[in-house]
Amino acid sequence: MNRFVLLALAAAPAFAVQVPTGTELSVRLNDKVASEVKTPQNFKASLIAPVVMDGTVVLPAGLTLSGSVKQARAADGKEAAQLELRFTSITDGRVTISMQAGVSGLENARETLDDKGVITGIDVATSYGGRLSEGLSKLGANEKLAGLAGVLQQAKQALNIQDVNGTSTTIQESS
Repeated sequence: MNRFVLLALAAAPAFAVQVPTGTELSVRLNDKVASEVKTPQNFKASLIAPVVMDGTVVLPAGLTLSGSVKQARAADGKEAAQLELRFTSITDGRVTISMQAGVSGLENARETLDDKGVITGIDVATSYGGRLSEGLSKLGANEKLAGLAGVLQQAKQALNIQDVNGTSTTIQESS
């Protein structure tokens, strides 16, 4: 699971304390979100580090945040996938507080984050699965090597080597 740093966009009263706008929250997603899904996606996340103000814990680790995917674009072979997440509430199971927050940082070497909080996935062309699919496609287009491409495609599927969106690419053998 990815670890995100949220930047609260609006101050949210947290139980008995006002948490200032701009307070960073470290969270981990509990639910999967996907750039290729077009229907609205709601998710839950957990606060993984307490928020401390003036030496006092004002938001303990373990609180649950709720949110939704604001925008999603699947990788298409030319452009990387994109996701924009919005967090709308935080709860301890008894009290739920509204909030407005977006992602301001990622603890992940694969994706990048722009200044608007949009997460951009890895470059499709540089992923192992993407590079392998591209090579197999080139082999499959060559009459003399199409059979080899088919054998290698079967090996790729047997090893469950997937492309960026978690799919396998099938090679068309030439006749």
